[in-house]
Amino acid sequence: QIRGYAVRQEFIHRNYFPLLSVFLSWSGFGREYAADVVRRSLQEHFHLVPSRLRIASRKLKGGNNRPNAVKPDFDWLASLKYHGNLLVFIDTHSDTNTGDLVVSGNATKSTSVPVHELLENYMGVHLQSASQEIRRLNNNCIAGPFIRGIVLCSCGSTGRVTSSVNRLKKLVEMDIFDFVLSFAGVYTVDSLVVPALGRFVVYIWTHGRR
Repeated sequence: QIRGYAVRQEFIHRNYFPLLSVFLSWSGFGREYAADVVRRSLQEHFHLVPSRLRIASRKLKGGNNRPNAVKPDFDWLASLKYHGNLLVFIDTHSDTNTGDLVVSGNATKSTSVPVHELLENYMGVHLQSASQEIRRLNNNCIAGPFIRGIVLCSCGSTGRVTSSVNRLKKLVEMDIFDFVLSFAGVYTVDSLVVPALGRFVVYIWTHGRR
């Protein structure tokens, strides 16, 4: 009975910190299946306190790389004195040879850039400032700990090609994010990976598991 009680307590533990989630999805998909599933999962788990969840969504397409478009969303986190978690969810294709992420074009002719360029082009100084402030809070044990993570729903080359993997590792080594989740291999099938991604996001950002 004691063991069962402990398991139950572990299961119902919740992370009550606010969450800023930024979804960047390639326009070439036509519909945002992966991002939509994860967004709905988060909304369901924050339905009792919807004011603690802020969702920003941007299309990855030519001419849409305007960092100030997400300024109001990062201002929301700043208004909370950065006492919150941060999720960046990127849903796109990747270049088979380089692992770079597709940001514009179509299925037959596309343009791809390294992950750090994508982040700079779509969030710029706003991501940098938020990440630094959350790091300061965590390092000084002022509050939290708060979670900064990036989830990549793309083909496996992003997590397989050495140069791409090194760039992903840099995001953690430079203390921009606490972790990066990416697939490795060849192709990913949305119907197989998206349900698992949704559970992972809920597990980390609503139950506070690290």
